[in-house]
Amino acid sequence: MIKQINKNTRRLITYILVFMMVLGFSVIGLGATPQQTYIGQALNVEERIYSDFNSEIIFPGEQGHEEYAISSRGSSPIEFYTERVNFHTRVQRGFVMNPAVPSYLAHGYTCGITAGGVAIAYYNRQFPQLIPGHTAGFYMGNIWLWNPQNQLVDAMFGQLFMLMGGNPAGVTIVQYVTGMMMYVALRGRSIQMQSLRTGSNRLNETALKNAFRSGMLVSLFAVGFSIVGITGGIVTNANHDLISHNIGTENHVMMAYGYRYIRYYNASNQLIRRDIYLYVNTGLSTPRLALTPITRFMYVADAFTTRVI
Repeated sequence: MIKQINKNTRRLITYILVFMMVLGFSVIGLGATPQQTYIGQALNVEERIYSDFNSEIIFPGEQGHEEYAISSRGSSPIEFYTERVNFHTRVQRGFVMNPAVPSYLAHGYTCGITAGGVAIAYYNRQFPQLIPGHTAGFYMGNIWLWNPQNQLVDAMFGQLFMLMGGNPAGVTIVQYVTGMMMYVALRGRSIQMQSLRTGSNRLNETALKNAFRSGMLVSLFAVGFSIVGITGGIVTNANHDLISHNIGTENHVMMAYGYRYIRYYNASNQLIRRDIYLYVNTGLSTPRLALTPITRFMYVADAFTTRVI
């Protein structure tokens, strides 16, 4: 564990960041992307039957770690869509970390800064040196309440922005991970960040669930996304669900703190659909905390467990 950062170490960290930028770990232009195709395919989801659970969530092969650009600037989703899912029976399971993440937003910065800063603020509850002078929150009875965002939290976002490359257009995954490691090291702590990719280019769902249950947040890097309200976003009726989607087509990063699985069955007790939602700080101006389906309207570019120790 790092106890103190000396001058030489600080200088080395600066050199690493500059070296990354020189090598081209910078933001790429988004240009034309196939997200609209994903949305079009997903509109007929009621007719899709999944037999191979491990093949549902895939990573886009054309996107590399160094090239994936995170650029959304807290704007609202651009499309609204209500989906009807018919079923005979449904089963729901899930887990949410306690407490949930704070609903902070890096005003004026891109979503990568918000996601990283939310993790810093979350673990500031255990390690107050992460945001010097800022008291994370307090208990009211047995309920944890986060203190409001203030100038100290804003200053943390600004420092994180510089450590992630200082580009107002966005950051790459490499810059995000490196910036998080540098920020935490400069505060005398370490951070655990591990990709949840499998060798077959899939998302390791078991490791994802275990991460939340062991107190780890997850940095989610998405190609296209949908935001669904935690309350009222999924309305369950006798034989169908109505799901209200707020859809965005940009590359986006969110900080996740839990999951919800919903399985739908027909009258013959055959599985006809499985949805996986993550509880996230959306990185958007509204709503701040919500669900995002990772099996709909999204390709998962990568996901990293994220915990300060």
